[in-house]
Amino acid sequence: MHAEERTHHDAILQKIHDHVWEKIEIWGEAPMCRRLGDIERQALNGRPRTVFDPPRREFLRKYFNLAAENLE
Repeated sequence: MHAEERTHHDAILQKIHDHVWEKIEIWGEAPMCRRLGDIERQALNGRPRTVFDPPRREFLRKYFNLAAENLE
């Protein structure tokens, strides 16, 4: 990842962090933990993290000939 991309990703993560803590201050920690757990379960069921899982990434490269730069 290029330094400029890393800076951009870091800024996005910071915004998400700030947003979550703002919501925790409004609604409390327990409701936000439940909501984040719901979001996490939905995301795992949808398999959006396939490109971050090395065995799946290698499978996609080997059998579907996907471009490696999109999977790293």
